[in-house]
Amino acid sequence: MNRKIFFLAVLILICAFTLTGCENPFQSAVEEYYNNAQEEAAAAEATPIPELTAELFTDLEAVHTYYNQVTFSDTKASLTQKYGEPEIIEENGNEQYAWVMDDGYGFVCAFFDSGLLRAKVVYYEDIRQFGGLAAAKNLEMVENLDKNTDFSTCVNLFGRPIEICQISNSEGTTKEISRVYNWMDAQGHIVQILFTYEGKVSQINYNLQ
Repeated sequence: MNRKIFFLAVLILICAFTLTGCENPFQSAVEEYYNNAQEEAAAAEATPIPELTAELFTDLEAVHTYYNQVTFSDTKASLTQKYGEPEIIEENGNEQYAWVMDDGYGFVCAFFDSGLLRAKVVYYEDIRQFGGLAAAKNLEMVENLDKNTDFSTCVNLFGRPIEICQISNSEGTTKEISRVYNWMDAQGHIVQILFTYEGKVSQINYNLQ
């Protein structure tokens, strides 16, 4: 199994905020990430996958409780006022902020320079934690998808997904929100798809082994 997929949502955030001075830094950064994914995944295969030690999620509503309370009108200051000081995660020169509550659920955010929310991710330690909510089917059909495929088609193919990330592609009153959804079946196969704000497939990462 490819460990890269375990942290896909957070890695998308890191990459999306790395490039500056581009006409469309979000799209360029995501494409750069996926262009390098195959080579990095091959190198990761040589490293054994660690045993899952984090507790499985079994209550989707609980998983999304705090995540759903965060909106794109929020700022780092407003979230800190509501939830307390976050844990700061620094990687590749970028900062993300994690709020984890006493019940173990929470969210991770990144912000525009203005302080407005740019992206939010459901908090998890290991993507395999969502195995307790596995309800997907026909995941082998992922290889037939292309960028003309829409969200409804994916739901019809695979069943109900789990939303794990939202990303605002632009700052302002009109929000263009891209979303990352996760599908997992009882065998542990995983499909994660980034959809554009128009609901079309943008990028796909999956493991069917």
